Amino acid sequence: MYRRVVSSLPQEPVFPHDLEQLGFFIDDKDEVKSITNPEEGFNYRISKNGRYNDLRKEAVNTCLRKNVLERLAGIGMEIIRLPFGAEEGQPHVPILVSRGLQEKSRVLIVFGSRNEDLGIWCFRRLGANGCSISDGSAIGLVKRLHSYHSSETEVPGIIIANPGQLLWHRRGKCAVTFNTWNSMPRKSAVSREYRIDDTKNRIPGNQDPEAHIQYVFNEVVKKLVSENARLDILATAGGMEVLRFLDDNWATWKGRINAIALTNPLHWADDILDEGFQRFLKDRGSAYVVSDEPIGQLLHDPQFGCAVFSSGETGYGEAIPSTAHKIILDSFHAVAADLDFTNPEILVLGSARDLDFQERSAGSQDQEAGDLHEHEEDNISIPAAE
Repeated sequence: MYRRVVSSLPQEPVFPHDLEQLGFFIDDKDEVKSITNPEEGFNYRISKNGRYNDLRKEAVNTCLRKNVLERLAGIGMEIIRLPFGAEEGQPHVPILVSRGLQEKSRVLIVFGSRNEDLGIWCFRRLGANGCSISDGSAIGLVKRLHSYHSSETEVPGIIIANPGQLLWHRRGKCAVTFNTWNSMPRKSAVSREYRIDDTKNRIPGNQDPEAHIQYVFNEVVKKLVSENARLDILATAGGMEVLRFLDDNWATWKGRINAIALTNPLHWADDILDEGFQRFLKDRGSAYVVSDEPIGQLLHDPQFGCAVFSSGETGYGEAIPSTAHKIILDSFHAVAADLDFTNPEILVLGSARDLDFQERSAGSQDQEAGDLHEHEEDNISIPAAE
């Protein structure tokens, strides 16, 4: 029996983790552009080999991750390792918190996508397609939050959670996303991806997005945030795990939350079971969706059980925070300033799924009626030729 040794197999392409060596630079608009053609941004598909494209993209993403974290550190954000007490080389997931968090009377908690890196909304738009690195990441959000400072108003604190980087890379001694895991160098270009060990490659207390969200609320908030501070919640990329946690624990958290905003939500109004949380979403919850309507336009959509607005994003749901973070923060600011704030009136909670079912049923009945007429026409008897 014969076999090929690894050294004889085709090797993986290797790319430097340096933006200039990769052929790109960041222009004065804070966008990633090609050195050879400054009018062109990053183009993923330059080879018929998908693995080549993926590894090149990961190399560029590594550079952008470093850029974003360095710039966030420069505007007052600090890395905290979870679980608390974890050393740098031990399994941990990093989150970002603003300095002086315990002194803040109001704190924004941001839960990003389970598919993206810490502080990044989506790589699809980060520094591309007219979207700056600042707007494509939490940099723009933190700067906007700082703009609320005045002689009468303090800058709110902020916690940026990390439900995406929950796989522990033992050799690199860092937490990574699933996409980064699959882009790690392999023994050869035809080797399979590395297996995920549920013990060695998971992070204690933060094994998955659900566990991470519980840890942020039950440990991070209780340890780092004043018990008198009010909370604003921004859940991007659907926010299903955040909604489930609050629905199950509303009795504990109802007295502390000012408002909730969701981007690209995926739930139905009647997925929420706690009546108190239902009322809260109706009065102080907001959803921002892909829409051709002007940014901030109120949309009459009963599906989510809260006020629904156009995000100004017309293409990708995961990119909504890039376009809508300013109006989301403005709405949080308005709610915090008005103790009696309530949303515009919307349809009764729980009616959305029924309406959708009725519409689909009516359409189905119309189709059946049309089919019946077609069959009747097909069955018309034609007299035989005489």
